[in-house]
Amino acid sequence: MRTLRSWLWRLVGLFHKKPRNLEIAAELESHLQLHIDDNLRAGLTPQEARRRAVLALGGVEQTKEAYRDRRGFPVLEAFSQDVRFGLRMVRKNPGFTVAVVLTLALGIGANTAIFSMVDSMLLRPLPVKDSAEMIVPYIQQKGNSLRRSFSVPDYRDIEKAGASVFSGLTAQRELVDGLGLNGRADRVLDLYVTGNFFSILGIKPAIGRLLLESEGERVLADPVIVLGYTYWKTRFGGDPNIIGQKVSVDGQPITVVGVAPEGFYGVNPWGTIQGYLPLGMAPISGVDANDFLSFS
Repeated sequence: MRTLRSWLWRLVGLFHKKPRNLEIAAELESHLQLHIDDNLRAGLTPQEARRRAVLALGGVEQTKEAYRDRRGFPVLEAFSQDVRFGLRMVRKNPGFTVAVVLTLALGIGANTAIFSMVDSMLLRPLPVKDSAEMIVPYIQQKGNSLRRSFSVPDYRDIEKAGASVFSGLTAQRELVDGLGLNGRADRVLDLYVTGNFFSILGIKPAIGRLLLESEGERVLADPVIVLGYTYWKTRFGGDPNIIGQKVSVDGQPITVVGVAPEGFYGVNPWGTIQGYLPLGMAPISGVDANDFLSFS
């Protein structure tokens, strides 16, 4: 209880600094005069009496500082003094202040951006089922170089051979397309995927449905698209009536069947996918149906 009372008095003293200093000065002056009177009665001269009294107290200013430390928070008071000094320097040197502020802003902004990128790419797990168990197969080429792209026939062969090894195998390829509706066209980043893409990742739609496992097996047989959640919100204002409407993807009529869930941008964290289409629809972008793709 005594300790708590002592801390409370110290806290109160922070807001009554001037009266406290006057009180300490008066008290010390009283003690000093008592010592001087004792020395005078001992037969010392006034100068010697005062000198010895000051020595007995350990120095007036040092004693004042010791009392202030015991009755206040030296660390907080020193911090307050540093802040006031810094503010005075800021007012005196506005040009230097602007340069320092800009330097700090650029440094903090750059570090924040770098950390956000590292966090999204390396630290934060993908919002999919069993993300820690996901692997990406590579082909080792001559010279020990690795390649993660495969032709569609290679993918089909590996899918059959790895049925007892993998719980599921899916493939994808990113393409930039033109998506148009009602006279307005956007350049979008689309992901062409095998029909089992969403089911393997355990993804559920925000609205509508996702791609079916049977879709994408035949070339140009399944003209459907699943919109990315962010693109649906920004381009279509989150309108649920977009489901069932036809949009144009590189001049090909495509039916919107669903919207991917919020927070899912594909399995590559450095790209934001606007649309997901069956792999068999890739030729609408001018690529060969058996051209290279990557595993996920």
